Amino acid sequence: LSNFVVKCLEKLGGKLSIINDTLEPKSTYFVGIDLGHSKKSDNRFTNLGLTFFTNQGELVHSFVHKNLPLNEAITNKMIWKNLASFRTKISKSNLVKPEKLIFHRDGKMHKTDESSLIKHCKRQLNIENVEIVEIIKYGYPIVSKFDNGVFLNPLSGDYYIDEEHKYAILVTNVQATTKNAVLNPIIIKHKIGKSNLEQIVDQVYWFTRIYTNNLYNSSRLPATTLKANNIVGTSIKNFNSTYEG
Repeated sequence: LSNFVVKCLEKLGGKLSIINDTLEPKSTYFVGIDLGHSKKSDNRFTNLGLTFFTNQGELVHSFVHKNLPLNEAITNKMIWKNLASFRTKISKSNLVKPEKLIFHRDGKMHKTDESSLIKHCKRQLNIENVEIVEIIKYGYPIVSKFDNGVFLNPLSGDYYIDEEHKYAILVTNVQATTKNAVLNPIIIKHKIGKSNLEQIVDQVYWFTRIYTNNLYNSSRLPATTLKANNIVGTSIKNFNSTYEG
C-alpha cells in the first residue's frame, strides 16, 4: 500500500527524494539516454528517449523521439528534436539556464553518438561543457572482498576505479547485504569530459538512490537511465474495459 501511495504522490508532482550534493551547481543537468527498438519484419523502428534531471536529482523533463529509422547509433537527425524540446522547456519555465550537461548513456556509445551529442549541445543549447558516461549493465565481472579468510560481498556503494582507462565497477543496490546473493554490479566508463572519475561514480551511485519504483529497495541502475528506459518502449498494449456502458 505504501508503494502505491508514493506512486500517487509522484504523479501529483511530489518530491520523494533529492540528492543533497552532487558537487555540481544548479546550472548542471544530468541527462539519461536510451534507445528502444522494434525489429518486427513489418514494423521496424527506433525510439530515442532523453530524461533531464536537476543537479539534485529532480526529474524536470523527458522527451521521446518516436518511430525513427531503425538504428543502433544516435545520429544528428535523431538527437536534435530531443535537445530542442529541452530548450523549449527551459524557455517556458523558471528552470536555471543550463551551462553543463552530464549524459548517462544506457549501454555503449559510438564515436558518432558522441560527436552528435556535442554538436547539438552547442547548436541547440549553446553548451560546450559536456560529460558523457556509459552505464553498462552486462559483461561485468564477479566481485567480492576477502576479509579474515572469508570471501564477502562488497557493500552497496563500493567500487573499483581504473583512473588511467576511466573505467569503474560499482556495486549499487541493496542485494549487497543479502546473504549468498550474487552481485550484479554496473560498469561505468567516462568517455568525454574533465570531471574527476571518482566524482562521476559517486554521482551515478546517488542517482540509484533516487526513488523510481520501490520505496524500500533502491534500484540497480541510476534514475537517469532507468527513467529513459521506461519511456522508449516499443510494444503496443491494448486494454479492454471490463464493463459496458
